[in-house]
Amino acid sequence: MSVVNNPAFSVAPVILTAGEPTFDIFPDSGGAGIGRERLLRGLYAPFPVIRHASHAHRHASHEQLTLVWGFSAVREAEAAGLAAVSCIEVPNDIVSALEIALEFERRPGGYTPAEQYAMWRLMTGSSEPVAKDRLARVGSLLGSSGQAFQALMRRFDALPDAVREAVLGETLDIKTAERCRDLPAACIAALSGPDYRAAGLSFSRTRQLLSLLREIWLRDNLSPAACRTLMDSAVADADPVAYLRRQRYPELVNLEQRFASLRRETTAGSGVELTAPPYFEGDSFELRFQFSSRAELSRRRVALQYIEDRFDEFLELL
Repeated sequence: MSVVNNPAFSVAPVILTAGEPTFDIFPDSGGAGIGRERLLRGLYAPFPVIRHASHAHRHASHEQLTLVWGFSAVREAEAAGLAAVSCIEVPNDIVSALEIALEFERRPGGYTPAEQYAMWRLMTGSSEPVAKDRLARVGSLLGSSGQAFQALMRRFDALPDAVREAVLGETLDIKTAERCRDLPAACIAALSGPDYRAAGLSFSRTRQLLSLLREIWLRDNLSPAACRTLMDSAVADADPVAYLRRQRYPELVNLEQRFASLRRETTAGSGVELTAPPYFEGDSFELRFQFSSRAELSRRRVALQYIEDRFDEFLELL
């Protein structure tokens, strides 16, 4: 824990909420757990603030202050009509202040991509490189390591803006983002739209959809507008991934559909398992069945007869 021995002082909440929002990077937290009752009774640790020495006046009501942590709590205090909240001065240094904010936040392993990237932008916003020990300290407070944090943030930096925003908004995972980084920005932006959200696709299904979309886009040399139209058509379908798969592999999908129909018409309910070679690239089908009674064997025999009767139709698939 950082050691801050400065005395506490009182500040009107409105002064803090009107200050620079530099460290307002925890939108769903930032002291939200303190609660109105504890604020009213003063049962909280003083909020860390940066005092800007360039101002001649030392009285808190006349000087510029930057709140480092506790934005949600201070807004709650302002809404509750508190005249003042207790604060404590912390070093006027971005990385030191960020460390203190993380110590107050106490969520190792629980920070969103957007929160982590906001921290990274703070740390790298100046011309001075961040020392390895400081980076390691921040990494440990994040529940990781400085090296791992830096590596992940550099991957974020390398993404196009629209793709990065999708990752930060948690509509794309980083691996899918890197794979599909060259898709038109309009397609990536569509991931945050109401139609795509209504489709309810998981990260895994989104990965499949974008991979197929990218393959079609490159194969057919689609314009960005045509690519977006194709994506919209897929999202409007009952199964967006299957829709694009039909566009990407029309012959294979047609073979699969014909085989599924033949299998259903010849073996349904018989207990016979009939499988085709992968991608229909082979020269034989496979049959498997078991039986433990004469009646079961009879059903299997009937299914085999149906298959034999339609042998030429099966053979056409290979």
